[in-house]
Amino acid sequence: MVFKPTPTQAENDLSMVGSGGIDHEYDGSPFLHISGVVPDITTVSPATGARPSVAVSVNGHNFTLNSAVLLNGVPQQTTFVSATVVQATLKSGGLAAGPYPVLVRDPTGDSNSTTFTFT
Repeated sequence: MVFKPTPTQAENDLSMVGSGGIDHEYDGSPFLHISGVVPDITTVSPATGARPSVAVSVNGHNFTLNSAVLLNGVPQQTTFVSATVVQATLKSGGLAAGPYPVLVRDPTGDSNSTTFTFT
């Protein structure tokens, strides 16, 4: 599930990277669409945590209201904060302790992958 808070004009202005523009949801609230610019992860904080779930901040670039965090290929509850931060609750869903890939997906494509380790 991806929560889509209505961004401020300043967030919209900061999010305008590459070619794209501001569209509107069916209810009139704005959402950002950037064509051809895929998300990029720089860090996940924290990088380790105890099962069954851990709240994390994913830092990087080119995140949009449509960005979703995936853990081991499974979409996680994601909240858009800004073009450089999304937050997610990573749920182990029965995964054993160990490292798992994390990436951000949006309509333009998938980000690079990083690792989160369940303890």
